[in-house]
Amino acid sequence: MGVIQGMDDVMEMVAPGTDLRIALDMILSADNGALICIGDLESVLALSDGGFEIDVTFTPNRLFELSKMDGAILLDAHARRIVRANVHLSPTMEYETKETGMRHRTAMRMCAQTDTVAITVSQRRNVIDLYFGGESKTLGRPLKSFSQLDSMILALQNARESIDHEINRLIALENAESPDAYPRRRQGGVGADDTKGLVEVGIDPISIPAALTPAEVDRFVHQINTLENASSLLAGHVSKNPSTAAIIVAGGEGERFRNPGGKQLFEVLGKPVLTWSAEAFDAVPDVGVIVIVCPEERQAEYCRKAIDPYPFVTPIEFAASGEVRQESALNGFEALAKEYEIVAVHDGARPLITPEIISHAIDHLKGNLDIDGIVVGHPSVDTLKIVSDRMIAATPDRSAFWVAQTPQLFRTDIFRRAYRSAMYDGFVGTDDSSLVERIGGRVAMFNGPRDNIKLTVPEDVGPVVAALSARVAQREE
Repeated sequence: MGVIQGMDDVMEMVAPGTDLRIALDMILSADNGALICIGDLESVLALSDGGFEIDVTFTPNRLFELSKMDGAILLDAHARRIVRANVHLSPTMEYETKETGMRHRTAMRMCAQTDTVAITVSQRRNVIDLYFGGESKTLGRPLKSFSQLDSMILALQNARESIDHEINRLIALENAESPDAYPRRRQGGVGADDTKGLVEVGIDPISIPAALTPAEVDRFVHQINTLENASSLLAGHVSKNPSTAAIIVAGGEGERFRNPGGKQLFEVLGKPVLTWSAEAFDAVPDVGVIVIVCPEERQAEYCRKAIDPYPFVTPIEFAASGEVRQESALNGFEALAKEYEIVAVHDGARPLITPEIISHAIDHLKGNLDIDGIVVGHPSVDTLKIVSDRMIAATPDRSAFWVAQTPQLFRTDIFRRAYRSAMYDGFVGTDDSSLVERIGGRVAMFNGPRDNIKLTVPEDVGPVVAALSARVAQREE
C-alpha cells in the first residue's frame, strides 16, 4: 500500500489474512507482548537506543520470534522488512497520555512525536492496539487455533469437492467420446443451452460447481502456509559410500537457559534448536548416519517434536545420554551399527552450523594424513587474562589462542583409543579434542564462523534468531 494517511490505512495493513495480522495473532495466541513501530525510521531511531540491526524480509514467524525479546521491533514503512529488534524507545515524557501500560504510553508518545505507526500487543489484556496520528484503535483477540484449523479444513474440503467434480466430468466426457459433449463454460456458470449436452453424458448440471479461480487457489495455499513452521531450505542427501558418522550430543538439561523443556526443543523461527543442528548434517552427502544422544526417557519426545515432522534423508538413531558429556559422546559412538572412517561430534545447541563448514572440515581431515582430528573454531578476538583469586596474574598473547567450538572431527581409530584410555584412567576432559590430545594425537584448528555460538543462556536467543533470519533470507533470495 502507499503512504499511510489515517487509521483506515492502518486497519487495511493489519486486516485479517495479511502477514502482519498473522504475526500479531501468533504473538497474542502465545500470550506474549510486543511493541512494533512501522515507518518514519529516521525519527524513531532519534528517540531510541540499543537493539541490533537485522534488515531481513518480513515474515510472520520472524516477527513472532523477535517479539520474545523485551525491546521494540522496527519495520519499514510498508512492513516488508524487519529493520531492527530489541530496541529501547525513549520518547519525550512531556507528552500527556491517558494510557496506563508502559508499552501503550510509549506507543502513544512515539506517535505524537513521529509519523510512525505504533502497534502494541497486550499480554495482560489479550488485545492489539493501533496508534497513529493521535488516533487509537483496539482489536480483539483472534480466533482460537482449533477454530482456524476447522475453517482451513472446510476450505480444503470445498476445494477437494470442486476438483473431484471436475475430474468426474472429464471422465464422463472422455467416455462419451464426443467433442461437442463438453459445454462451453460461461462467466455466469452453466447456461440453458449447455444443459442438454451435460445430461447426454450423465452429469447433473445443477450439482456442478464453478471451477476454482486463481484467487481461490491462492487463498487456500496461503491459509495452509500460515500453519507451517519455517520450512527447511536445506535438502538432505546421502552419497553411496559415506565416510562420516555424526554424533549430536543433546543430553544437557539447560538449567542456565531456564526453559522448562530444555534448550534442545526450544523453537527458533518455528523449528526446535536440535532440528536446525541435525538438518545441517543431513545436507552433507558424506554423512551416513546421525546419532542423537539425549535422555533415554525423552527419546520419543525428541523424535516426535524435532525429527518426525521434518523430511530427513540421512538415517537417524538415538542413544542414551550419560551423566557427563564425555560419557554421552561415547554412548553415541558405541551406538553406531557399522564402522565409519570419521566421527564428527557436535553440540545439539549450536543451530548455526552450516553444511558447508561440515563438508570442508571433513575434506580437510581426509586430505591431511598427518593429522588425527579437526576442531572448528576461530581465533580469539578478546584480550585474555590469567586470574588468581580474581586478581590478574598475567596477560598472555591472544594470537596463540583460539575459541574451540563444534563439530569436532576425528579418525575413528584414534577416537576409540582416546575414549578407552580416558575411561580406564578416570580422566574427564573439557571437550573431545582434549582426550585425543592426551594420547598424543595431532589435532588442527579449522577456521569457522564466529556466529556458530552455543545456545546457553536466554541472552543468546537474540543473536541466534538474527543470524538464522539473515541466513534464511539469503537462501530465499
